[in-house]
Amino acid sequence: MANSSFTIYATDSRISKGLLAIPRRFSSEFPTIKGKILVVFDDATRVEPKIYVPYDPKIKECRVFGLSRWFSGVDRRWRCDNNYRGRIPTKGIYRIALDRFIEQRRSAEARRQLYTANSPEIAGEQLRRLAESKREKVQEIAFQEIALIAQRPFLKRKRVMVLQRGQAEAVPPALRVLLEVIHHGKCQICDFTFKKRDGNPYFEIPSS
Repeated sequence: MANSSFTIYATDSRISKGLLAIPRRFSSEFPTIKGKILVVFDDATRVEPKIYVPYDPKIKECRVFGLSRWFSGVDRRWRCDNNYRGRIPTKGIYRIALDRFIEQRRSAEARRQLYTANSPEIAGEQLRRLAESKREKVQEIAFQEIALIAQRPFLKRKRVMVLQRGQAEAVPPALRVLLEVIHHGKCQICDFTFKKRDGNPYFEIPSS
């Protein structure tokens, strides 16, 4: 079976019956006869057997039964909106995961790479990915991240020995990118800015 991933929507009626309806166009990813398939939920490792019914012209869908317990943990706001999203990557064992869960994982990974980036270019790309995963604008995410840093500083700031005039504390790439997005390299007090030889705005962070 080819490894694939697709997103489907579960209606209130299907959720109330504890089943997931699979559209016909995805039926090739599943067995052709009725039986049990092995399923894991979200990031769980425990494999659970669930009843699978292949495509039926009468009901016009494939069905996975026995999901009531998992559905019961879903935020009810998703139910009333009638647009529950389930993502199923398939490869022998079927993983059924909330699309919201997938997005949270992507956000966490983008944030981790943002703060471990060793260059402004990489940090900038991860900031864009973080904004994309949260479906918000880059500047909005930058404001949120700066607020988090202010509440719980977790960036390790490198310190260098001041051996020459003008040598200062190194600015972490993530912080540089966040400040550039928010303030465009300008002074927060007087709005003045100037660029270095490489064309990037100059940043200096006072020691705490």
